[in-house]
Amino acid sequence: MNCTPLLIVAVSARALAVSAHKAGLATYVLDLFADTDTQRVALAYQQVQAQTYNFDDTDLLEQVHRLCPTNTALVYGSGFEHNPALLAKLAQGRYLYGNTPDILQFIKDPQAFFGLLHRQGIPHPETRLTPPTDTSTGWLVKHIGGTGGYHVQPLKTVITEKKSACYYQRQLAGNPHSVLFLANGKTAEIIGYNEQWINEDFASTPYLYAGAMRVDDMPFQPEITEVVNCIVKETGLKGLCGMDMILNATGFHVLEINPRPPASFELHQIKGNLFYWHLQATMGKLPTSPLAHPRYNRAKRILYALKTLNIPRYPQWSAWTADQPRPNSVIQRGEPICTIFAQGRNCKALILKREQQLQTLLKRWQENTA
Repeated sequence: MNCTPLLIVAVSARALAVSAHKAGLATYVLDLFADTDTQRVALAYQQVQAQTYNFDDTDLLEQVHRLCPTNTALVYGSGFEHNPALLAKLAQGRYLYGNTPDILQFIKDPQAFFGLLHRQGIPHPETRLTPPTDTSTGWLVKHIGGTGGYHVQPLKTVITEKKSACYYQRQLAGNPHSVLFLANGKTAEIIGYNEQWINEDFASTPYLYAGAMRVDDMPFQPEITEVVNCIVKETGLKGLCGMDMILNATGFHVLEINPRPPASFELHQIKGNLFYWHLQATMGKLPTSPLAHPRYNRAKRILYALKTLNIPRYPQWSAWTADQPRPNSVIQRGEPICTIFAQGRNCKALILKREQQLQTLLKRWQENTA
């Protein structure tokens, strides 16, 4: 594998940049936040202007030309699902570690993807491109290529005009989970499973992603493995990917594929090994033996601002936080502040305790700056 610096681009690139650093790889980094812990591990970095939780296309392409050589190999995370054409422009002249724009477009096209699931007999919620006539039975509206749960809304009233960038999915009872896997275009290696959490503090985004916890006792593992391998074979997926699903008494139901390293991957890795294997899998190689897993259970939780927050000039962040905002920055209501981590048998309780501790600290900061 080439050890020259890599270019990492994602809405939030800290997890990928830190993982690459642990694997001994230098990186140029572009994202929307330029958090302090991202800056510490990057050879060079640049913050990109945002447009509704995504990249400003023009600014991204201009910034990347200033940041690194035009032939620097590319690793990407979230931010391109709704815009594969932008990924294609960014990847011109670069080796792409990850799925091609064509695969990305297929996976995020609801007609193509859910059509594939239907043909293969893979369980999934009823999905349609036109508004349902009966909205009393529970439907969700989702933006095509949306990520992070910002885009998911309940369909409470009859819609008379279809939104071109949306699709409609029947709401299912159950708990959200995900599976992390490596793929080489033909077959897959399951890495692990997660219980996913939703933030319910904001009425306007009732399905906002709040974090995840690694779980070992996932039911239906043989069936899930079969489904993942079927999707990989049919689509040619490569690299580190994730599959979101609803788990309930009737089984599991596939919601979507994340055709790039999902946010939960760092809960499963040791010393950057999954970043290394993401690169290897893109080149068609999978591990010949099971990868080592963290010894203890792990969880991560995203803390969102409940009101406008001013970060002080000299913030003191706990060692169990990541995605630490820059000093003197301003975070608006609904935007992420940082990520909280915990591990151990009772990591869910611990992470909630740490969230309360951090909320107390943030309140003190605001009182001192008032």
